[in-house]
Amino acid sequence: MFKIARTMNSMEFNPELPEDVKVVIIATLTFMLMGDNLQKRDISDNNNQNNQNMAADYPEFKTKKAVLNVEINGENQKFDKVTFKIAGKTARSYSKPPFNLKIRGGQDLFGRSHFKLRPDCADPSLLRTKLVSDIHNRLGVTSLSSNYITLYINEEYMGLYTLNDAFKSSWIEQVYGDKDTTSLYKCDFLFDFDPSSAAGCMNENEDVTDQTELIQFFESVKNAKSASDLEDIFEIDQFLTEMVIEYLTGSWDHLQNMIAGHNFYLYKQPNGKWIYLSYDFDLDFGIPLMNDSDKGSFKDYVKPLHIFDILVFNDPTRFENIMKNVITKAFNPDILYPHIDELKSLIKPFIELDKTPDTNGNYPGNLNTKGIAPFTYEDWDASTEFSTIEGVFFGTIYGLKNWVLMKYRDNCKIYNLECNPTYMDENYPYPTDNDTNTDTNTPSMTSNVTSPASTSINNKCWSELIGYPCCDSSVTTVFVQDDYGDWGYDFNKNEWCGITSYEEKEEEEECWSEPLGYSCCKTCVVYETDTDGSWGYENHQWCGIPSICQK
Repeated sequence: MFKIARTMNSMEFNPELPEDVKVVIIATLTFMLMGDNLQKRDISDNNNQNNQNMAADYPEFKTKKAVLNVEINGENQKFDKVTFKIAGKTARSYSKPPFNLKIRGGQDLFGRSHFKLRPDCADPSLLRTKLVSDIHNRLGVTSLSSNYITLYINEEYMGLYTLNDAFKSSWIEQVYGDKDTTSLYKCDFLFDFDPSSAAGCMNENEDVTDQTELIQFFESVKNAKSASDLEDIFEIDQFLTEMVIEYLTGSWDHLQNMIAGHNFYLYKQPNGKWIYLSYDFDLDFGIPLMNDSDKGSFKDYVKPLHIFDILVFNDPTRFENIMKNVITKAFNPDILYPHIDELKSLIKPFIELDKTPDTNGNYPGNLNTKGIAPFTYEDWDASTEFSTIEGVFFGTIYGLKNWVLMKYRDNCKIYNLECNPTYMDENYPYPTDNDTNTDTNTPSMTSNVTSPASTSINNKCWSELIGYPCCDSSVTTVFVQDDYGDWGYDFNKNEWCGITSYEEKEEEEECWSEPLGYSCCKTCVVYETDTDGSWGYENHQWCGIPSICQK
């Protein structure tokens, strides 16, 4: 999916926006690799998976002869000068590798020339990168954006990827007007904001080797006694907001990485103030679940660094206000649950394609024939809800909604917030999936959804239109509300059921989508809406949503 915007950084989610604003558009990226051959092969050494340096032995693939075609809503843009290569480090251990691309020749796509294409194989939900990016943008934090694309290479379908812009000189020029910047530093091994750690950050401009300005900044941090000493040289609110987001999402692979402190940049803006810029969020939200990472205070979470003493612990008022703002505006079940459901519905048909092998047993984009196998469709479905599942590389993985619920509850108590009593109730029922969860017994609301057998729509309640039964008369408690009305949970049958009754409407004689070459859907699940109408996806085919589905 790719939301059309002049500045990609402006994308955000908002459940209160009108429907036409929320429409996202499928973008297709097609590469022709001229003269170079990217084949299925063994590109990892699985006997060496636990070696921190295992990526060093991976064979590289890079070509400057790629031709890129981008199709968005039927409109095409072609780029003849493109560098395309396999990317990532530990990510290459998986069967579906990530890629980087660079558009050359002075051209750009929405003001960007560098992009990352990520299958996020460690994330069974394929939602984490998108969610954290959206949280940043919802809060108005300077950040990257992420959306979904389908990828073809030499006419072979490679599957669904996230498309992410990158902190490169082109991004800096677009956002700040700072052309050919000499003040953008990528930090791959920064343990502390200290002059002795400066070598852990490298200037993105290869012509710049002098780190004097960065060392001076670290000296200022080291000598600072309070936030006021850094106010004029550091974007403190941005940094504290980033730390709150990392804490709430359980991020361990950024500044809090105990070994390498990486996946962020430091940039000296034209106004003279340094800013912390974070990226790569596929291991957030409880990947892996370790050391009760879903619990504990901020002080329990962070490394014992001087910068936290002066900006947080010596006077926590500013930090606590930012924490409350983030929880209220972006990190709570009322905001995130509907957004997770929305994104899940959007990518579901493409996830189904990704999990469907061809006649030779190969899955889309799985070039590493000896890599870690992809998660199953059932893993995807369960991990987007409340179920914990087991991953090969990172062990136990938290269900997205469960992680949000646990962190929300804990921090509402820690910071004495007025929070939604429904979610604060320790008896709040959250269903999980029998087959994948490690310690619970009820099925996921979205697992095993089947279309009604009949081609006609003749139901007693709206839930039957998407494969769920009507509730028995004894089930009256409403746990969830969505476009299909009120939902209950039948604990005797361990299943979700619909409460809102169906009002019979006269069926149209001819389906509106048939003249366009598509049959009408048997259900009312909407995946996409355009000028023609609303579309569903059944049996690997697009179909028109019947008019009688419109309440």
